[in-house]
Amino acid sequence: MNRVLIVLVALSWSVTGSVAEGQISPATSSRLLIDSMSTSAVSATVLVQQSETGTLIGTQPITTPVGFGTAVGVVVIAGEIYVAGSDAVIGRVDLNTNTVVDTFAISVLNCSGVLDQCLMDLGVIGSDLLAVSLGGQLFRYSVTGTLIQSWTLPFQVGGVDSDGTNLFTIGLFDGVIRTLDLTGTVLSSTTTPLGSFAPWSLDYLPDTGTFLVSQLPMDNLLELDAAGAVLATTPWASGEALTGAYAIAPPAGVLFRRGDTNGDGALNIADAIYLLGNLFPIATPNPIDCEDAADANDDGSRNIADAVAILGSLFGTPAQPLPAPGSSCGLDAAPADPSDSFGCVMYVCSP
Repeated sequence: MNRVLIVLVALSWSVTGSVAEGQISPATSSRLLIDSMSTSAVSATVLVQQSETGTLIGTQPITTPVGFGTAVGVVVIAGEIYVAGSDAVIGRVDLNTNTVVDTFAISVLNCSGVLDQCLMDLGVIGSDLLAVSLGGQLFRYSVTGTLIQSWTLPFQVGGVDSDGTNLFTIGLFDGVIRTLDLTGTVLSSTTTPLGSFAPWSLDYLPDTGTFLVSQLPMDNLLELDAAGAVLATTPWASGEALTGAYAIAPPAGVLFRRGDTNGDGALNIADAIYLLGNLFPIATPNPIDCEDAADANDDGSRNIADAVAILGSLFGTPAQPLPAPGSSCGLDAAPADPSDSFGCVMYVCSP
């Protein structure tokens, strides 16, 4: 499966309307990277999106709150981007204002030590956040900041992630990938060639069974197989530290706008007329490339009721919103419904 890379560096986001305003909804899989620099004079955090081969797609500077520290990890859950700060703070990125909001603090023991890193990385388990400290404290939090579970590991950790059943960590000073069960018991250990070259974050890619690792001080982004061998290396040359990486899976379906039957990217009376030209043609029926879009009332069929639904959404008193994704660009809310066999052959979603 092809993936794209999103990094934390300056990024020009193209946020579609398929999810709540300010969320990320990539049309293809991607990697989200976090690029951070923190000195006595400068502190900068940037989201970066790039392809797997290192081609830059876009960047976006992110403002972090006072007391956040250096951004050290980034993940995406339900379209929302979350970042972890080295000063044991986690927050959500508001892409409307490009700021970290809804922050909550984590109580980490022995915060000041080697590298002054309270937190080292952020991962995902189910719909929850995983955070890990350099000293080996591991935390599972809800996205609203409720502590669900915690572990204390007997080794120093550079990165963490999960497949939902097991936990994965990588040692900051030995480069060993360890698989743990949900009690924190080590099930297996895999040696990598990274050694003491500071693996700074870890992300598990379930579609390939491989791992993404950001590496200091070389600032490389590496992909490792399950045996620990390096499959690919993407140099990072921004001048700041590449401190986190997260692979985003592609959406399960084609993005479209409900009711946009003519596929011009807008919902208006022309769509109702176009649909009627498909249902009751004088000559050749108007072609429908995206049946989901033409199924305006989402009942699994295409008929005059869909034209009525479009007109009701435009001129009703009050207006009757169309089913998800509505007039925004997104996915069918219930693609597994057996009564709904429609899909999209082609639809171009522009923000």
